[in-house]
Amino acid sequence: MAITNMQSVTGGISTPTQPSKTGNSNLGQADFLKLLVTQLQNQDPTSPMDNQQFIAQMAQFSQVQQMTSMNQNLQNIQMLQSSLNNTYSLSFIGKTITATGNQMNLTKDGASAASFSLPGDATAVSASIYDANGTLVKTINYGSEKSGTYNVAWDGTDNNGKAAANGAYTFTIQAQDQKGAPVTAQTLINGQVSGINYNPDGTTYLMVGGSKVTISQIQSIN
Repeated sequence: MAITNMQSVTGGISTPTQPSKTGNSNLGQADFLKLLVTQLQNQDPTSPMDNQQFIAQMAQFSQVQQMTSMNQNLQNIQMLQSSLNNTYSLSFIGKTITATGNQMNLTKDGASAASFSLPGDATAVSASIYDANGTLVKTINYGSEKSGTYNVAWDGTDNNGKAAANGAYTFTIQAQDQKGAPVTAQTLINGQVSGINYNPDGTTYLMVGGSKVTISQIQSIN
């Protein structure tokens, strides 16, 4: 059944009446049912709505309603999860943690604590420290080391012995075994959680030595 616009006569010229846009443009359940009842009341008695068509419209609306409800439930779950994470993160303040990461920060008090873990023995181990532009600043040679965890002891100087500028740095570890095969080290940052940073995207960061760490990065709590 087709529904057409009413027409008004002005100056002998018939023009379609434009529907006014008021209220919410979204079709809710009550609006849909009202529209459906109106459609049934005004249908052509000689050509009533087909039962299959009626059922199809109801099924389609039901699916839309279910999807809308599901989306709302997911949003509620995400908000609850974010709230729980924010509350849980507060318990880390003041605690010393070890987390995955390769950030270091140099201040007047020295370089923030960092370390690395070797999964196996290595005959040649070195640490490379880079500034924010990716320029190599310092190389620290460790020589031969057995599997285990080692501190990155940076004195804040570059390879020429000059004091490096305060700021953010990153480090990488190069290691190989006696056959020359690479030994993949896990880079770690260490320190006390001094604060919490809540990102607009819902991510919660722990502030450790000037670096941001997510809860999932934590390896141990001391």
